[in-house]
Amino acid sequence: MADQNKTNKVLLLVVVGVLVALNALFISNYLNTKEEKKQVELKLESTEIAKKELEKQYSDVLAQLDEFKGANAKLNNLVDQQKTELESKVAQIRQMLQRDKLNKTDLDKAREEIKQLNKMLSRLNERIDSLNSVNGVLKQENQGLQSDVKVAKDQNEKLTEENTGLKNVKAVASILKSENLKAVTFSIKDKGKEKETTKVGSANRIKVTFNLGENFIAEKNQKTICMKIINPAGSTIASPDKGTFTFQGNETAYTQKINFQFTNTKQQLQLVWDKGNVALNKGNYKVEVYCEGFMIGTTTFILR
Repeated sequence: MADQNKTNKVLLLVVVGVLVALNALFISNYLNTKEEKKQVELKLESTEIAKKELEKQYSDVLAQLDEFKGANAKLNNLVDQQKTELESKVAQIRQMLQRDKLNKTDLDKAREEIKQLNKMLSRLNERIDSLNSVNGVLKQENQGLQSDVKVAKDQNEKLTEENTGLKNVKAVASILKSENLKAVTFSIKDKGKEKETTKVGSANRIKVTFNLGENFIAEKNQKTICMKIINPAGSTIASPDKGTFTFQGNETAYTQKINFQFTNTKQQLQLVWDKGNVALNKGNYKVEVYCEGFMIGTTTFILR
């Protein structure tokens, strides 16, 4: 009986020992599992942090890139080029973070890639700042050139106005003037003999004579004198060839004209008009003399 009790005690101790050992193993496994779970959770948490960090960095980069776009075509091309490179870099980092198993080395590598992403952005900012500086200098130089052009244009316009004024002054000064202008009516007798008359029935020739005043501005060249004889009704007696000349921008008929060489010697000129088949009426007639588009004298005569 004593031996049986002793055996039971030994068996009990063995069972207790096994239970203690199993309990210790269970506790150890539990603690290990808990630690591993903690590590997994930490790893996942780090992964999520890295992802969020990446997404934020990517959004910040794109926002800054969009701010620079629109300044000019060259800058847009630069931004688009860098944007493509950045998107390639981001895709590479995302691929790393999407792996099922990420260790510390992988996370460190991902963070290093994000760091490189920041460096790319910094370099881009430097290039854009450099471009903006160059554009600023070019803009200032362009404004300076525009200012110089405006000054030159203003000076040119002023010189043109002055030159035009001088030309106008010279044109006015070069207008010839007639002196001692008179018109005499004649009747033509047999053998061409002339007899002065004021009778409308016998007058068939009109002579207009005058001298040219001195003019040292007018060019000494060939000029044309046009004469208009205006009848009592106010109409110009037209020449047989129906010729015209320009006066104040309009074409007007003349009665007679001559060409002469101006010598500035107070030369005397004469225009002769024979009526031919033209009917003359009683009344006051007006004679106007023109040269180079300007009226240089006028006189009248009467037929009774």
